[in-house]
Amino acid sequence: MNETLLTKDAEYLFCVLYREYKDRRANGINKATAKFFGGSEDIYNSFFAEWNVEDIDETCRELDRCGFITCNYADDMAQDLFIEDKGIVYMENRFKNTTKELIDAISKLRSLLFG
Repeated sequence: MNETLLTKDAEYLFCVLYREYKDRRANGINKATAKFFGGSEDIYNSFFAEWNVEDIDETCRELDRCGFITCNYADDMAQDLFIEDKGIVYMENRFKNTTKELIDAISKLRSLLFG
């Protein structure tokens, strides 16, 4: 089986985005809208103030290269970020749709990255 490998940064960022996607869907937002996250600056402002925007941008590029998200690029920064079905399937299989497992993974990754 072809296993996708991610850095801890990418795993953490994608877990946070996926959790937000799941929350949006639970609140009745349609799939297409729930998958949209703006650009790396929007992600920085909404979820990752402890990172710098350049690291978020590079992590988005990593996720884009593995097919979990798609980004357009402007001024050499990620824009118009969408979660791809491949990324959703990866997360559904990883967490078997249990929110507790996802929250625990986010907490553990955050501890690893930020002590």
